[in-house]
Amino acid sequence: MHNAHHDDTLDAESKSIGYEVRDLRPTLIYAFGAVIALLMFFSIIIVILFQRSLERKVTPPATATAPTLVVPKTPRFAQAPQLQQNPVQDKKKIIDAARKHLERYGLSSTEAGVERAHIPIHKAIKAIADKKAPYRQAPKPAALSANTPTTVAAPAQNTAP
Repeated sequence: MHNAHHDDTLDAESKSIGYEVRDLRPTLIYAFGAVIALLMFFSIIIVILFQRSLERKVTPPATATAPTLVVPKTPRFAQAPQLQQNPVQDKKKIIDAARKHLERYGLSSTEAGVERAHIPIHKAIKAIADKKAPYRQAPKPAALSANTPTTVAAPAQNTAP
């Protein structure tokens, strides 16, 4: 059984709290669906008209010819890398070239306006060994201060078996 008095007290209480007291009307759902359907229809019509206007602008004239491809007589690309045909002989050539450079007198320029002379390596080694030629020496350590320890203690080792 349906109790009308009970529904009225619930409706008054629900209204005072701010709840919805009635069901949604189906006419509102149908109206909302109809508005969505109309919007979709008009959107499709606008897209079709836009595509047709673009097709008219893009269509090439009937007298247009395809561009011709011009191929140069000489290739514009870099040549393929030259791989070693005989690695043993190539290594020998490199070592021989380095040896010739080390065994002769000459001038070498590494900086603009500065020329350096080089002598054969065997003569340079002999001159340095005889202390007849200047050579670079290791830098001397700075004087030790009073706070710097002169010996370093070795870390303790565990001698237990």
